Amino acid sequence: MADNTAGIQVIAYAAGDRTTQLGTTVADISQSSSNCSPIPYGSGSYGGRSCTFSLQAVPGTDDFVVTTYDNVSCSGGTCTIPSGAKQLGYGVTPSVTITAGAPPAGPVSLSIEGVLAKLAIAVSPNVIHTIVPSKSVVDVYGMDADGDVIVSNGYIDGNGAPITIGLSANNTLPLAGSSAASLTFSPASIATPRPAGVTLNYAPPANGIVASSSQTVTVTASPSASTVAAATATLTAVPPSYTLISDPNLNAANAYHGGMAVANGYGYAGNVYYSTAGGLGGISYYNGSGTSITDNYAVPSSPALTGGVATADLPGFLRACADGLAGHEERIGMPEKPFGELGKPLALEAALAVSALSLLSAENMRRLRICPNCNWLFLDRSRNSSRLWCDMAVCGNRQKARRHYHRRKEEVSHV
Repeated sequence: MADNTAGIQVIAYAAGDRTTQLGTTVADISQSSSNCSPIPYGSGSYGGRSCTFSLQAVPGTDDFVVTTYDNVSCSGGTCTIPSGAKQLGYGVTPSVTITAGAPPAGPVSLSIEGVLAKLAIAVSPNVIHTIVPSKSVVDVYGMDADGDVIVSNGYIDGNGAPITIGLSANNTLPLAGSSAASLTFSPASIATPRPAGVTLNYAPPANGIVASSSQTVTVTASPSASTVAAATATLTAVPPSYTLISDPNLNAANAYHGGMAVANGYGYAGNVYYSTAGGLGGISYYNGSGTSITDNYAVPSSPALTGGVATADLPGFLRACADGLAGHEERIGMPEKPFGELGKPLALEAALAVSALSLLSAENMRRLRICPNCNWLFLDRSRNSSRLWCDMAVCGNRQKARRHYHRRKEEVSHV
């Protein structure tokens, strides 16, 4: 139970009957109570306190209904729950055999669940790109009336009835003219605390057609109990940015003109590259001026241009890389010319080789890290080489949320 639990009320009923109270006991179980003593940490214990007090009951088979509160008032050996006290927990011990003049035969187990009073949710990362499949984590925090996070076995109301929390989005980013959702939750509802969070999956439209402007998605956690308010968080869906270039040499009927790329930086901005009419063996280059197109550049033929490189084709692929690199030793990697001269770019295989080999430099190898959350490789560019995660907004926040949950769980003991 939470550290701020102060009072406990135990009502005895005949087994299976909630109409007639057979006895009611209210006791002080606060940290300062003389009824209680602290439990040391260690040996499987998370601390807390052990409290001893007498119960009123009648012989026979009884049910004990237990509620806990954040306040208690005691005077002259009699305790009561003040009217302003907030209920924190609820539990039942069913069918306990009571014999006059003797204690029950063996211990009676009791599990007190936290009473859900409020919700909070967070989405991480809270930005997605509409053309990239992605996953976000929705953390749902159920709290009692005093704001303590509930880590017990399930969410309940003040009478012990279970509460289910449903998850929804006001905009599932469907494809235009379709009701099929691009945003889905897994699972779509929860009834117990979920340390790993709920997965929010985003699958972009198969044809790649997305909205041209950013969209805000409101994610809502809705409890089944009307006594608990819903909680919301926002997610931003960002469209791709693009530059419109009109190339008079492109031919929509030419299958080889697919897969165009616009160079970004290094003096190549605004250029368009695409396969020539024959497909393999040449690349056409358009400089964006609207008046000229360069000659086709021969690309050494190799298995790399027709798909994955099989083991038997590796020698040929490596020879193509070597041929493409020949004569470019002084220009490769220079600022403004990472893949050779503007008018005479490297062959495709050579460009791939240069890009891959650049990661193997001594400086990069010293800064190569593995993200402890997603296991992806990243280069640590921080000044003192102390970066821990690939992305603070994604993996960093998730790791911090996980540590916070476990730290809060250790601080809460169970009755």
